[in-house]
Amino acid sequence: QGITISLYGKIFVASLSTILTFFIANSLNEIVWVTILNVTSILVLYILLKILRKQKFVMPIGILCVLIDIAIITILPFIWYNSVGGDTVPRTYLVKTYTHTFIYAILLMNAFTIQPIYPLLYALGVVIGQGFILFYAQADPRFQSTESFKEALLGNSAHVNSYILGMAIVGILGFFLAYLTYLVRTTLFSAVANELKSSQLSRYFSPNVVDEISSADESFFTPGGKEQNVAVLFCDIEGFTQLSESIGPEETIKTLSEYHTL
Repeated sequence: QGITISLYGKIFVASLSTILTFFIANSLNEIVWVTILNVTSILVLYILLKILRKQKFVMPIGILCVLIDIAIITILPFIWYNSVGGDTVPRTYLVKTYTHTFIYAILLMNAFTIQPIYPLLYALGVVIGQGFILFYAQADPRFQSTESFKEALLGNSAHVNSYILGMAIVGILGFFLAYLTYLVRTTLFSAVANELKSSQLSRYFSPNVVDEISSADESFFTPGGKEQNVAVLFCDIEGFTQLSESIGPEETIKTLSEYHTL
């Protein structure tokens, strides 16, 4: 269910990105390539959703989705770079795009899976991908770097340390989201286990006793027990063996359930 919610979120982001591109794109080339990239990803995610509904290949689908996310985040800056002229423009442009907006949005989507491995793997992949982009950009002799935030924001230079800090934040945020999803997942499984225990206990004890056992501390379960005045009812079903043989297992269970309810 977590992966399903995450996939729907990514489809929404991809659809919104496609629509916005028509209003903010620098060229027709950008509109075409971003649309192709988003539509392809939407179709792939839709197919994965169909497979996921059969509850098959859950983990491989989750990992594949993360790899698709990393690929899209890495490819987008190059599409934007080519839309403004490609090699005619210094590669400094590659590290001055607004990729971080999509990075954080998709990171949150991966956290919705309630599976720690996905946000952690995504954050690691993004850091590596963005590191490659920085290395590729700096290989251009025309690459300009500055220590001034003002010049980096308004001029043609890039603030490399700020870019590296951004990658570090993605890595740290990915780690904390992974840890958060681990806590949520552990709590969820613990709650389900407790619910199952209570459900099993309710088959043999009265509701008051079940509540007392469920809320009791460790001292309640120490050897020696607890001395208390109680009323005990011994109740048997006359002819149960012959009855169960004649009505079959399904009807037997149904009869017992009704009996326990009464």
